[in-house]
Amino acid sequence: MIRTAATRTVSPNISQSQLWEGLKIKARNPIGFIGAFKESTVISEHENGLVRRAVTTTGTVTTEDITFVEPTWVHFKSREDGKEVFNIISTDEQGRLLLTYSFNRTEPGVQPGSEEEKELNKNWVKIAGGAVEQSIKKVEELVK
Repeated sequence: MIRTAATRTVSPNISQSQLWEGLKIKARNPIGFIGAFKESTVISEHENGLVRRAVTTTGTVTTEDITFVEPTWVHFKSREDGKEVFNIISTDEQGRLLLTYSFNRTEPGVQPGSEEEKELNKNWVKIAGGAVEQSIKKVEELVK
């Protein structure tokens, strides 16, 4: 099981409400926020979220149930394999805005506790960090 998270400090030029709006935009269309996607379509929307179909740059197609819990987190869950991602807005003890991406996923054929799993976890920490940084940059562009 790959369970990783990465947190980054958000630019002081972005308010919590702006970051929240950015995450909702990202949920509808992750292109520009996350480098792993090349296509996204909203299938349906409801009061607290939406369902989207997304295609990754490697061609993987996934349908995700996305739940908004305003103003602090967005939950993504893949219908195909149960992979989950959380985007969490918080603050540190100095009041600085933080954004965390957390991943919960299984990798077929990878044995729990194996060296391969440990290496994948390290890789996913880097992926999570890069995704957070890219998303913050995109929100900052939208704010400007």
